[in-house]
Amino acid sequence: EVPVRFTDADHIRLSGLCWPEARERLAHSAYATVEPVGYGQIVLFAGDPTFRSSLEAPARLFLTAVLLGPGVGTSTPLPW
Repeated sequence: EVPVRFTDADHIRLSGLCWPEARERLAHSAYATVEPVGYGQIVLFAGDPTFRSSLEAPARLFLTAVLLGPGVGTSTPLPW
């Protein structure tokens, strides 16, 4: 499952140098994926969402994954 993807190549903006072919490769690729493992799931990110705490949107995405990730989409709740 891929809940978050990059946009099309015309709208990707990166700081620093971005080669045209790199922009094409990033277009519509996955930034965050969810993989089921046993009774739970793993949320995978393409980059560190909390890198230097400079951007709010990836940090919110990480916080949502931490708070809601363990219970949303799992198959069976484990007994306490």
